[in-house]
Amino acid sequence: MVATAEKFKRPIWIAPRTVTNGVPEYGTPVLYNWNWGALYSSVDILAFGPSYVDYRQAITNNDEVDNIIRLDKVWLDVTPSDPTDTMAADADFYVFSVDPGAGGVAKVRFKRLSPDG
Repeated sequence: MVATAEKFKRPIWIAPRTVTNGVPEYGTPVLYNWNWGALYSSVDILAFGPSYVDYRQAITNNDEVDNIIRLDKVWLDVTPSDPTDTMAADADFYVFSVDPGAGGVAKVRFKRLSPDG
C-alpha cells in the first residue's frame, strides 16, 4: 500500500476508452484522488525533451489502476462538464502510460491533448 499524505491528493477524472467499429468512445468518467504533479526530474526532461511540460505524473496503489488503460481521457483538477459525452470533448489530458510497480506502487503518466484533440 502506498503511504501518501491525504492533504496532497487532488481530483482526477478518468473516462474509460472503448473502440466500437473503429471509433473510440468514452464511458462515464470515474473520480480518483491521487497525488499528482508535473514532471521535473532531469531524467524526465532528457526523455521527453522540451515537451516535458505537457506531461503529468500520478502515484497511487497498484490495485487502483487495474481498469485504467493507455488513451483513456483525463481531467486534472476539473470536473467534466458533461459526463455523458461519449467523445469526452472537454478532457485536457489522456493516459500516456500505466506502470504498476514493486511494493504496490503504481505510476500513471498523462499527456496534454493537442488543440485538435
